[in-house]
Formats: sequence, C-alpha cells, structure tokens
Amino acid sequence: MRRYALLLGIVLAAPAAQAEAPLPANSFADSYGRYAPAGDCTREPRITVAASGLEISVGGTNEHIAQPEAAWSYFGPSYQGIARALFPYTGAERPVIILLNDGEVPGTLRIDPHDRGY
Repeated sequence: MRRYALLLGIVLAAPAAQAEAPLPANSFADSYGRYAPAGDCTREPRITVAASGLEISVGGTNEHIAQPEAAWSYFGPSYQGIARALFPYTGAERPVIILLNDGEVPGTLRIDPHDRGY
C-alpha cells in the first residue's frame, strides 16, 4: 500500500504536460502566393500557398490541402532561418516535402521527393 501512495504522490507532484497552441492561420503569411517552375505560372506544377492551405495544380487537376503538416524541427533544433518545411500529405505515405524560402531566399519554393525509397 505504501508503494501505491508513493507512486500517487509522484504522479500528482509531476507538472502537467501542456498541449501546444494550434498554429495561427498566418503562420506562413510571408510565403503566401503562387509558385511555378521558373516563376512561369503557365507551367505545372503550380502551388498556391494561402491562409486556407495549399493548392496543388497538376495536369488540369487541382488538389486543396487545408492543413499541411509543418516540420518545425526539420532543419535542426537550433535553426533560426526563414526556410520552412511542409509535408502536404500526412499519414504513412509522404511522397514529397515542400520547402518554402529555400536556401534562405524569400519567395522560393522547392519540392523534394520523400519516402518511397527516394
């Protein structure tokens, strides 16, 4: 019985874990806009970054991704630059990663293959 009382005391004394606040809608406001290869919006894929999420246009098909997953620790725990990493597709399959402000250059976007043996 004494063991359970000690365990209960430790559990009650431990600080409670706090959930992080949800991301504000403007988390990527500095990257809002339309992106396409070489800046030519007649070419594909075209990607729009907006407060409502991402829109990816390929082959005449538009796909809206309302809540891409941000990989805040992608560049390491001490990173303080302007680049941001997004996984547009969540779950077990994550075929691409989107890098905003790639190479510390504002207004750039790079798509890298991810998973599936790449």
